[in-house]
Amino acid sequence: SFDGNGILLEDTEFSGVITGNANGGTIVEGNFIGTDYGGISDLGNGLAGVFISDASNNVIGGTTTAERNVISGNDGEGVRIEGSGSTSNSVKGNFIGLQADGTTGLGNSLSGVRLTGGAAGNTIGGSTSVTVKDCTGDCNVIAFNGGDGVEDDSGADNLISSNSIHDNVTVLGINVSTQNVAELKAARIDANDDLFITYSIADATDDTALFPLTVEFFLADSNGEEGELFLGSQTFNDTGVPLGNKTFDAGSVVISVGVEIEPGDVIVATSTDTNGKTTNFSVEVIVTAAATFVVNSTLDTSDIDNGDTACDDGSGNCTLRAAIEEANAVTGVDIIQFNITGGSTLITLDAALDDIIDSVIIEGFTQPGVVVDGTNAGPTDGFRLLSGGSTIQGLTIQNRSEEHTSELQSH
Repeated sequence: SFDGNGILLEDTEFSGVITGNANGGTIVEGNFIGTDYGGISDLGNGLAGVFISDASNNVIGGTTTAERNVISGNDGEGVRIEGSGSTSNSVKGNFIGLQADGTTGLGNSLSGVRLTGGAAGNTIGGSTSVTVKDCTGDCNVIAFNGGDGVEDDSGADNLISSNSIHDNVTVLGINVSTQNVAELKAARIDANDDLFITYSIADATDDTALFPLTVEFFLADSNGEEGELFLGSQTFNDTGVPLGNKTFDAGSVVISVGVEIEPGDVIVATSTDTNGKTTNFSVEVIVTAAATFVVNSTLDTSDIDNGDTACDDGSGNCTLRAAIEEANAVTGVDIIQFNITGGSTLITLDAALDDIIDSVIIEGFTQPGVVVDGTNAGPTDGFRLLSGGSTIQGLTIQNRSEEHTSELQSH
């Protein structure tokens, strides 16, 4: 092994293996850097596996398996990009800190990737040929390194996107300044197995950041702090201060077959401004299951606190009206079931039910014989569904005066 760097791209007359210049243009692909030929044994170089020093427009890796470098076992960083002259370099599609199988750890002693000394405008990862929930194309796997996954103390703007970063020793998958980090509020699986993530951007944003921001969402690793599996992204526009909540629906994102999100899993996020500056991973949020509201009363009272995920009129009753109000307030497809006590299953409405504005599954068959009666409700529809994707099953709906039993509208 080399006592110095495995591959050195430097704007000087001296180099370890490759001498570059400020214009760069060097491509490093398909190599084992710090390992044996099979990418299994640690034969690490004394410093970084790849060192780019004041050189630009270099490409480390590629979007195909053949172009991938295994950069592991080195005594310094896996990849070090240093100097204000190091711009427009791309690190993509590599295994950094792993054996050639892409799963077994063979970490570099320091960080997987480090950007330092004013290095600016560089890209770690990217969006080309990246498959949601699978690390392909530009996606680097950066894991099991002795430092951070990606350490950026350059003080400049660098893009870190769509990578699989996990199980690094310092448990900082990305270690940069933290302006504009997405604050995750909640993540839940709805009844159709779609993932809904509610988040906001902190009010104390960096004045130099340019909106819109790109917010990327990841399934976290076993530590719950690094983004191991890229789930998708959403654009967050500057809507004033305080910046309002946005909702990300993973049901609209292509999800690879065989990988599921389950309650108890952990989600983290990053944000990147239009300058190409990426933040740390956010504080994690735990995925919860779809909300299920069980109607236990034939009363027609309203919910006391819409949106708290508890169907309760203040007296312990979960009425059909209260359940619909909660389902409307909680994003995603929710479930309404029935377990009415006291003998009678006749629900007599005193007024029109709220329009159903968010998808819901009403399972009347969970208690056979439930009747929704509109004798006292006046001339109105029984159920007005203003959102697609709802299901109503197993109910008897009767005595709707002058209007429709149920009405479906497209909005």
